Order: sequence, then structure tokens, then C-alpha cells
Amino acid sequence: MVNYVNNSVKLFPKKTIMNIPYLSGVFLLALFLTSCTGLTKEEIAAIKQPVRVTERTSDYSEALDKFSALLKAYGEPEEPLFLLGKSIVNKTACASLPMDVTQMMATAVNRIGGNIHYISYDPRFIEIERTHLSFPAGRIVPTLAFDGAITECDENIDTWDKGYDISAVGSHNGQEGEATGSRAKTFNLSRLALDMHLMEYSTSMQLPRIQSSLAVDIKSARGGYQFAIQVIGSGFGLNNTHKITQGKHDAIRALVNLSVLQVLGKYLQVPYWRCLPDSTPDMEVVRALEDSFGRVTKIQAIAAIQMNLRAYGYNVQVTGTEDGATRRAIADIAAKSNGKAPGVISPALYSYLYLNRPIRSWTPSIMLTDLSASQQIQNILRNQQLEQGKHQLEQYYYQQSHSQDLKNNTSEQPVPESDEAPPKAPPVQPKTQHEPLLGLQTAVIYRPGKLGETVLISGGKLASGDKYKIVVEPEQDCYLYVFQLDSAGRLFPIFPRADRTDGLTNPVRGKVTYEFPGEDRYFFLDQRKGLEHIYFYSTAKADKKIEKAVSVLNNNRVSDQRKKDVERKLMSYLSSKETITAVQPGKQYHLHGAGGMQVGHMNSVQKLGKNKLYIFTLNHE
Repeated sequence: MVNYVNNSVKLFPKKTIMNIPYLSGVFLLALFLTSCTGLTKEEIAAIKQPVRVTERTSDYSEALDKFSALLKAYGEPEEPLFLLGKSIVNKTACASLPMDVTQMMATAVNRIGGNIHYISYDPRFIEIERTHLSFPAGRIVPTLAFDGAITECDENIDTWDKGYDISAVGSHNGQEGEATGSRAKTFNLSRLALDMHLMEYSTSMQLPRIQSSLAVDIKSARGGYQFAIQVIGSGFGLNNTHKITQGKHDAIRALVNLSVLQVLGKYLQVPYWRCLPDSTPDMEVVRALEDSFGRVTKIQAIAAIQMNLRAYGYNVQVTGTEDGATRRAIADIAAKSNGKAPGVISPALYSYLYLNRPIRSWTPSIMLTDLSASQQIQNILRNQQLEQGKHQLEQYYYQQSHSQDLKNNTSEQPVPESDEAPPKAPPVQPKTQHEPLLGLQTAVIYRPGKLGETVLISGGKLASGDKYKIVVEPEQDCYLYVFQLDSAGRLFPIFPRADRTDGLTNPVRGKVTYEFPGEDRYFFLDQRKGLEHIYFYSTAKADKKIEKAVSVLNNNRVSDQRKKDVERKLMSYLSSKETITAVQPGKQYHLHGAGGMQVGHMNSVQKLGKNKLYIFTLNHE
């Protein structure tokens, strides 16, 4: 019972007002409540502190710094690598996650620095490129493009509770009371996943096995207690709850940083796991290195071992021959590795030497060359513009010379003045027009893994992921056409292509060496195995059927079905021509990345003409 006096509430009944234990309990209750409801001086002072700005990082930010130092030690990438960042978005139903993490990826790539440059994704620029089939002046052409998304968000996939309850009931002098209390803990587990991969910008083809699919578990905990006491209808209670959750945004940033590290490490075939604590080697990188070592010549294999031994400080010369100094260094490495490195030249020795190469400093470096980043980019742009201008001038002079020859051949001869009627001209005898026979110097150069370039023979074996390029040097001015028929039966134009950044197009000049897809660039083989064929065809005049077909195949607006129809007709047209199979050793070609001592020979293909072409076969195993 509660009595009301002057609109105020009395906290204890009259019958129990002199009950000392009850009065003491109520007093302690009031004291306890007043001491718990206000903020302490320390809590108020902490809130009044000025706002502090901190750098947003994750546990893997330091790994990116180490990755920069690792790339410097390995000299990778050899040329500036321009990465286009497509939108990395949230494709799950979790609204609590960020919808776009592209900027996190940009921060991660820029943190690496060196010869790795990030290019922001601009849909307007891509549309201009596809519409005009060329790159606007002053724009760097991306080498590769990132693609991916947040693919999983499983909330509360595991939940468990822990706690206890307690209660007590009693009475004193006929006055009943009850006390209850409880304490509980709840744990939750959620999981997020991010998929990321690289693709070649010019073809939008994903690079085989260059991807990451990483997941992270996010934990949350909730704990608290409750206490209540009641005496003769009057009571009070106290509860406290504390919840702590690992940040989802922090988890996403860690996923992005590690994904960038893993994808670029796989692409550049470097031991990126050395940048992470308590990590194990990526066996895909190890197998790729050992597989590439097994497909080179003996001279190249020994030279690769010798170059790696020099990185360990051994005084050996890169000769390509297994001399005494090389054998002693290999034996010393095998003894120091506790059996991990074999004592003979083998793929396992090469992968051990390469992947465990000493790194003198883990301090990240902004640049891997003496030039600044802006100077490198300006030099690349300048070279692109010079190449484009050079080919435009060559094309202009070629057309001028041919038009002048045509004018000289069709000009009227002067007629002498005379009163006599001019004599009748003899009837013109038709001349048989024979198209001149043409010659080409051709080569398919492939580079297995991190080893040097090798000249491939027709029918030679390559594996998925191997890089290769096509080299052609016409012996005369001509119209050049190069196509590749893949193992799926699709025909792709290698040249001419509308997306070339140097403006190179037909006709091409004689005695000039052309590399496809470009200088210091390579094609690569996907996962589909089988025979692939490269068609070389050159004529003195433009082939209208091929020119029309190429214009369709190079047009991004044409449907895929339309392109397939054109490919089928073009394949039928090429198959109707006579195939040249006999080739002779041609001019020398200097191979890169082989210690500067390797020289290969191109194939000399003769008697090419309007009805003859040359086919080179790749054996993709």
C-alpha cells in the first residue's frame, strides 16, 4: 500500500516505517541508483577530447608495403603495369555492407607503387573507345583490368548461448521478499567472401588461374546481467548489457588488400606469401615455375640457375654451361637448405632458388627505376604518339609513291605537230598481269614462366598460361593479314586490328619488323587445349573480301552471331588457298630475358601471293 500526501509518493508503508532492515535496504537502493545513473568525470572528459584522425589500414596493409619491396628485389614487373579498376560491388543482399569497394582496391594498388599504376574506371572513356575504335590522345592504355565482387554474406551462421539464472524467496515478520538474478552470453559467427580476378583489357578475357576467392569470419558477442528485488510489492531492478562486434568494413578492407596481393603475386609469379606471417607457399606458383623450367633448352635452364645463384652472392658466370663454379655453388646451396634444394640442376632446384631469393631490405620503394612515375608515363605517352605518327607518315609516303607511279603510267604522250594525219596506232595487245610473289620472315616467340624467350617451331608444345608473341618482317611493301584459329574453332584477327594504340594498319613496309600484339607484349593461352593455327597471308594489293570481314570482326557493336557467320565465310575463303609448308631458316632474332646470349632464327617463307598462305601450328597441351 502506498499513501499519497501532497501529491508526493511515500516509498514505504506506515506499518513498516520503523523496520530498520527495510529502511536500510531502501536507503542503500537509493544510494546505488543515484551513483549508477550519472556519467563519471572520466567518461565526460573522454567525450570532450578533440577528434583524432587516424590512417585507415588493415592487418594486411603492412603486407602490401613488403610486397613493394619484394617486387623491387625480383625486378618485377619489368615494364610499367597499368591496371584498370572496374567497379567491385556488393552482389549480396546484405545492406549493412558497402555497396562498392573499388576505392579500397585503388588504395591497395597505389600502396604498392613502383612499376604498378592504377587507372580509374571511366565508363564514358570506354564508350568513346568502343565508338571510335581508338584511344583518345593522352590516355594510357591499360594492360590489365581488375574484376570481382563481394559474393557472400552469411549472417549468424553459428550462434551459441551461455549463462545462468538464480532466484531466492524469503519472509521476515510476515513480510515476504524475493530476489532474482541472471547472467547470459551470446556468441554469433558471420562470414563474408570476396572474389577477384584479372583480365586482359584489350580482349576482356580473364587470365586463367589468376584469381582469388577469400572469406573472413566475423564474430560478435553480447553479454549482460539482470538483478531484481521485491519486498511487499515494492521492488527495484538493475540490468547491464554489452555488445561487441568485429567491424564488417574492416573485414572487407582486409579482404581487398589480401586479394590484390594474391592476384598480382600469381600474375607476376613471385612468392607473395613471404609478405604474410605464418603463410605457406602457393603451389600453383611453384608448379608454374617448375613447368616452365622443364620446357626450355638445356642452355637456358643452366643459365637460369646461374642467374639465381648470383642473386645468392655466388661468384658464377652466366655461360649456359655447367662448370665447376656452378656445381660447387649448387652443392653448397643443397647443404645449407637441409635437403629442401636438390643438388642437381632440376625444376625443383630452380623453384627453390627463385622463390627463396634473399631480400636485402623490406623497406618499400616508391619507384623501381631512376625515373619518377610521371616521367615514365609521359615517356610511354610520347612513344605511343611517336609510333602512331611514324606509321601515319609511312602510310602517307607509301600512298604518295604509288599514286605517282600510277600517274606516270597513265600520262598521255606528247603528239608532234604535223599537217599529216597521224598514223594509226597498232592494236594494243592485252598483257597478262601476274601478281608478284612475296616473302615473309616470321617467328612465334614464347616465354615460359620467368625464363627467357624461345623460338617455337611449328607443332611445338605450349601449356595454358604460356605467353607468346608473333614476329613478322615483310621483304617487300605489302598488305599483311594474320589470323589465329583457336581450338574451339573461333577465328580472331591478329592484324590488322582497330584497337592498336600505335595506329599501325595496312599497307606495311618491307624490311621492317612488326611484333604482335605489340612490343614487349604477349598473348597467352587459356584453359582450352588442342591445336591452334596461325595464318599468314600477304598480297601486293588489298584483299577486299578480307578487308570487309576484318572490319566486321573488329567492330564491338556487331553481335557475336554475326561475327560467327563472318568467321565461317572467312575461314572457307582462306581454306580455298594453297598452303605453303616448306620454310627455310631466316634472319636472326635476338631473344629477350635469356642473359643476352640467345639468338634465334626466324622462318623464311617465300612465294606468298594471292592464292598462297602459310600456316603455323601451336600444340596446346
